Amino acid sequence: MNIGTTPGGNDLVNNAELTTTNYSPTTDFPENTTIYVSVTPYNAIGNATGCPEISFTTETIATIPNCTTISSPVDGATDVSITENISWDAVPNADGYYVNIGTTPGGNDLVNNTELTTTSYSPATDFPENTTIYVSVTPYNAIGNATGCPEISFTTESFANPSVPDCTTITSPLDGATEVSISENISWDAVQDTDGYYINIGTNPGGNDLVNNTDLTTTSYTPTTDFPENTTIYVSVTPYNEVGNATGCKEISFTTETIATIPNCTTISSPVDGATDVSTNEDINWEAVQDADGYYINIGTTTGGNDLVNNAELTTTTYSPTTDFPENTTIYVSVTPYNVVGSATGCTEISFTTESFANPSIPNCSTITSPVDSATEVSISENISWDAVQDADGYYINIGTNPGGNDLVNNAELTTTTYSPTTDFPENTTIYVSVIPYNSIGSATACTEISFTTESFANPSVPDCTTITSPVDGTTEVSISENISWDAVQDADGYYINIGTNPGGNDLVNNTELTTTTSYSPTTDFPENTTIYVSVTPFNAIGNATGCTEISFTTETTNIIVSETKYGFSPNDDGINDYWVIGGIENHPNNIVSIYNRWGDIVFRIQGYNNQNNVFRGIANKSTKLGGSNLPSGTYFFTIENITKNHRLKKLKGFLVLKR
Repeated sequence: MNIGTTPGGNDLVNNAELTTTNYSPTTDFPENTTIYVSVTPYNAIGNATGCPEISFTTETIATIPNCTTISSPVDGATDVSITENISWDAVPNADGYYVNIGTTPGGNDLVNNTELTTTSYSPATDFPENTTIYVSVTPYNAIGNATGCPEISFTTESFANPSVPDCTTITSPLDGATEVSISENISWDAVQDTDGYYINIGTNPGGNDLVNNTDLTTTSYTPTTDFPENTTIYVSVTPYNEVGNATGCKEISFTTETIATIPNCTTISSPVDGATDVSTNEDINWEAVQDADGYYINIGTTTGGNDLVNNAELTTTTYSPTTDFPENTTIYVSVTPYNVVGSATGCTEISFTTESFANPSIPNCSTITSPVDSATEVSISENISWDAVQDADGYYINIGTNPGGNDLVNNAELTTTTYSPTTDFPENTTIYVSVIPYNSIGSATACTEISFTTESFANPSVPDCTTITSPVDGTTEVSISENISWDAVQDADGYYINIGTNPGGNDLVNNTELTTTTSYSPTTDFPENTTIYVSVTPFNAIGNATGCTEISFTTETTNIIVSETKYGFSPNDDGINDYWVIGGIENHPNNIVSIYNRWGDIVFRIQGYNNQNNVFRGIANKSTKLGGSNLPSGTYFFTIENITKNHRLKKLKGFLVLKR
């Protein structure tokens, strides 16, 4: 089966092999899209040809949009600028937003139902000073308007009695930090009632030989030239306004990094130096080298030669040859790490000798792995499988109903290690099988024949009961969209499933018949916080299994209120905010939390984050070769995976500030 979004395409399903006559997509098709489908029957002889492709167009799903969250100003904020913009989060499926702003709850005396297609509103006139402002934003689309959207409020600034501003706190780099980038930005906290900031940077306390009283209106400074390496840098930031400058502001210092040097040589790990009989298509592998940007590889048939590979540039630690090495030849390999500073010097060359294909011989016998010799009750449609044999070009297979016989299959020639019978074996019969590897020299000799006995269909009976494997009987907090799964039962033609909200009930699913699967996916979600009763009854042409056990489970409560997640913490062992708390994560015990540094290197990963003992304390457990286990202060990035679709977590990815 092939499924794609263009004629003849397979970008959704690529040549999936099925033995049933239906296909259930593992993920939904894209909505409002033309889907192209082709199904090609096959057998051991080959594939059907000229089969037509069909197409269909999927539905467009539209619903009333959800409410948005007003992100700025924050609800309850004070001393907000009278020219402050109103910003909110974008909402999927929203065509636009209605904005109302007033000076009373629910009021619109300042802005009356203004319609916007952006996610921010810039006031046409200043808000009144020292006033509580009320704001609501209602998403809408062609279906209708979001309902029950909350209103936020904030209080505007007052211009009475101005004074000189307070000092700020320089947040990055941290005071006393070491190994700071020579191009590091300087950042500080915004200060109320300030018009700007004077910044001084020098190489001695109170110095300004690098930056002299530069005037900024932002809260960060990007150096125009790199700081000197391996040097203590002193920084002061002084807020000012029309009244005057802040006084007594603290100076911080940090030490810059030492710039990288030429990398060391690597060690070629495979093949081993001096190895013999190495495959002619063997990969070359070597160890990663710290501070290396990449590797130059040379391969030749003489010492120091490069007649096979000439200074190929790689950023991985493996080279796969594009053509086979010559057989029975000594191959010489050198790998030289490099970076922006230069290339490693004096790196050792290794050599190995490739395999020889001279003097081929007939192949050895194979071992038939399935069915097992002397097996009984074997399916009449069972495939025959055997181990691959070195130097074999193919295999002759003979199958008969007596020792050495070939009345069922006569010397069939195969290049695979499996034979699928074109017709069923006779039932309740001993079958004899031999497989003989061959090549251009000849065929293997004295190969062992195996035998097995096929199943009997005499005296059929009703099937046994099955065991429901998921959810487990008595489980609680089960997802409202949980699939029901059970064990396959021998001799069953299918299964009847009943699901209800009371013992023996079928008010949710009434005797639904399933024949090609051992699982049931509910067409609608189960009711939340409810005990669900499930029974699965196998059946065949003789009748239904009897006395089958019913199981029950209780669904989750989806309106769980979770605590607010803070995206910053300070692991200083003071017992306060020493690790990152993710509000509500304990409701998803199979979660996977990953932390990355600003270069995208993973530094921490854990499964089962629980806000207790499995937590991130600013200590790396990944990429420790890049530095110590105690991570430095700074901004990190996170992802949270393996979360159920009805989660209440605030974010599944974003940034996180670590401050020591």
